[in-house]
Amino acid sequence: MINIKYPSTITGHTAQASLTGPSMVDVVSNPLSSGKVYRIYNIRALCTNTGTDPTIKAYIEENSVSRAIDIDDSYVHNLNESRLLLLTKDYVYLEEGQKLRMQSGQGSSFNVFCTYDIVQ
Repeated sequence: MINIKYPSTITGHTAQASLTGPSMVDVVSNPLSSGKVYRIYNIRALCTNTGTDPTIKAYIEENSVSRAIDIDDSYVHNLNESRLLLLTKDYVYLEEGQKLRMQSGQGSSFNVFCTYDIVQ
């Protein structure tokens, strides 16, 4: 069990992914038995093609089961618009064996940038 209150090491990282709807894409993965917790504190999306459904959704997946996380997924993005989807105060934690997956709407494309800490 990781002690998040008094960690021994915190290392900052940035991940980037390209989404083309409606396929799901892994953005950040915490390997099984890593002995670490990933604390995601920022997700930003840049709309590169609006298509027919310029929206974006985020999920936490574990053992092939996905559950939606609370981001502003109803917002309709404009072309070349960059939008912050997750604020620092709304941390998302990935435990061992979990991953952050994202999906854009039909025909739309996004570049997604995610900043996170690996906590040991």
